[in-house]
Amino acid sequence: FYEDAAKTTAYTTGVTTSGTPGSSGAYTQIIPTTSTPPILFYQCSAHSLMGSYVKFGTGSQGDTYTLSASQDGDNVDVLLDAGSGTDSTLQLTAGNNITLTRNSSQEVEIAASGGGGGTVTVQKNVYTANGSTTAFNTTSAIANENNVQVYLDGVYQSKDNYTTSGSTVTMSLAPANGTSVELIHMVAVDGVIARDSFTGNGSTTAYVLSMSISNENATQVYLDGVYQSKDNYSTSGSTLTFSPAPPNGTAIEVVHIKAVSASSLNQNNFTGNGSTTAFTLSQTIDDEVKTFVFIQGVYQEKSTYSISGTTITFTTPPQNGYTVEVMAFSTISIGNATISATDWQSTIQTSNFTAAAGKGYFVDTSSNTVTVSLPAGTVGDEIHFVDYASTFDTNEIIFDANGSEKIQGRSTNAKNSTENAIVRLIYQNATKGWTSDNLTDDPPVSSIQYLVSAGGGGASNGGGGAGGYRTGTLSVSNATNLTLTVGAGGAGANQGNAEAAKGSDSVFSTITSTGGGGGNRQYDGADTNMSGGSGAGGGGYPSTRKGSGNTPSTTPSQGNDGAGGSSGANYSGGGGGGAGAAGTAGSGTTAGSGGIGATTTIISTSEAGTYSVGEVSGGSLYFSGGGAGGSKNDTAGYAAGTGGLGGGGDTAASRPAAGQAGATNTGGGGGGPAFLGYGASTVSGGAGGSGVVILRYPAANTLTKTSGLTGTMNVTSGSEKIAVFTAGTGTVQIN
Repeated sequence: FYEDAAKTTAYTTGVTTSGTPGSSGAYTQIIPTTSTPPILFYQCSAHSLMGSYVKFGTGSQGDTYTLSASQDGDNVDVLLDAGSGTDSTLQLTAGNNITLTRNSSQEVEIAASGGGGGTVTVQKNVYTANGSTTAFNTTSAIANENNVQVYLDGVYQSKDNYTTSGSTVTMSLAPANGTSVELIHMVAVDGVIARDSFTGNGSTTAYVLSMSISNENATQVYLDGVYQSKDNYSTSGSTLTFSPAPPNGTAIEVVHIKAVSASSLNQNNFTGNGSTTAFTLSQTIDDEVKTFVFIQGVYQEKSTYSISGTTITFTTPPQNGYTVEVMAFSTISIGNATISATDWQSTIQTSNFTAAAGKGYFVDTSSNTVTVSLPAGTVGDEIHFVDYASTFDTNEIIFDANGSEKIQGRSTNAKNSTENAIVRLIYQNATKGWTSDNLTDDPPVSSIQYLVSAGGGGASNGGGGAGGYRTGTLSVSNATNLTLTVGAGGAGANQGNAEAAKGSDSVFSTITSTGGGGGNRQYDGADTNMSGGSGAGGGGYPSTRKGSGNTPSTTPSQGNDGAGGSSGANYSGGGGGGAGAAGTAGSGTTAGSGGIGATTTIISTSEAGTYSVGEVSGGSLYFSGGGAGGSKNDTAGYAAGTGGLGGGGDTAASRPAAGQAGATNTGGGGGGPAFLGYGASTVSGGAGGSGVVILRYPAANTLTKTSGLTGTMNVTSGSEKIAVFTAGTGTVQIN
């Protein structure tokens, strides 16, 4: 508004000039009644500072007006009081972040109240292309395509090469197989990240951007996808000027961040000499994701360098004469808001504590291990930890999900044991939980060789089946309770009228060996207990009755079948199955023999003799042999069966006599009795031998047990240790 100093002159309306009324550039001139300077009302295209306006009323040429203003809520009304003719009102309406204040009847103050706060968080996702996939996901949803930068093998991609929807970036063409695809997502409030695109003509050097640039460091410029050093251009207001002009047809893309303070985005420039890998920055960087690094204008993936404090170190030294430019975020100011990526805590943590999302901690483990309980997270939450005393390699930092979340997809603890490590935890979702690139499992996993032999079955007329026998290697978590049980042997029974008992199962962690089957009685017995780790022998009648081995089924098999007996007047029982072979059938006056057991090298024969486990024969060590069958007949002659190597009991050597028991801590089946005469027997079959659990593990580890177990542990055997458990049930831990 231009008017006389006295503010008393009346004005008359003039005519519209220079355009169509209501269009950009048109204005109406109001002619003063005196010779004071004219007053011009310009109606312009939308202007973010002015907001909007509404005009009421019309006037005619020759009308006279007196101007005044009045406050109308958040708006201001400019009153055109007609001396004659029609009154008019011009209303100024406050837009976003605009304050309108009537200071006097002829003065209106238009003030910008400042932008609202917003956050900028830089996220990185890296993939390896397979030649067919076009869609790649960012960690969080993309509010604006301008917020994403895509690099293929370090080459920046124009926005024309892809589209975004939700958290998915879809390339126009699938990147070639093996191509590194890096997505840099600047998570921000709407409008924080802006982009301008132009096409070079070979002569134009100056280009006008959509907004004024407050600091050259807040820009990234690309010509045909190649990053441009700040030395190649300058900015002044909203004008960006190149030196020299981009060639004709060149795609020009300018990315800039609105209202970034001068200290928020820092630039560092160096020149490579072909040997230097470490360069000193002007600021401390706590997270590599906050950096953009370019060598000779080519973007460098985060995997090609590391940052510790103010030092950036390249895997390969930049070539001699090559320019190195490092752009780094620290704190970002948007409007009136200041956002810091990490809220660092000044207190040094020296004992166990609970962490909070968004915070950073200096952790001192010089005196002891420190366990950090992690909180429940939301997508994108971050927590940072720094090795304050350079002692994580001596006393590690341990992360405990605290029962509420997972760590890297697992419910177990994780740890870092690297000197001077910086651990940056990011929360992904309920499936993956808190993740980082420098954590290992805690407890770590140890490899343990095992031999698990169950209790052998007792004998009746049929021989007892051997206890199930399983060996192998198992990976287990350190400092975790592992169930361990040594199975007892099953009781023998009177062969004339009872079924013998099955042996009990032996267990180590997830490995279960099933107790051996109980022997069948001499005549028309039930088969309830006959099947098991190895099957029991059948009674004399019917001769088809026998127990099944490897029940339930395991791979490899934990045992074999028992054999049937001999029907008729002699009732010679079948032999029980062993871990190495099935039992043999009874025949006439000859009792069946037990199946042979299995050999092992998990423990030497001399060590086995020390602990009285297994059965040594011919220089080999056997476990889980089947028991021999029993004999009951009405003639004087009979032949006893032999128990299988591995602790299987023999048939009684004389009669009437009880069968031989299976050997202790072998898993052998019980042997059958011998009795002369017809009718009820007065002697019983032998009991099955108890089982055993033997473990072999690295010498660096130590095993502990609860009091319910009987055994010897941590005996050095070459480069390893062994533990032998002979009775009981409880838990063990390896550390």
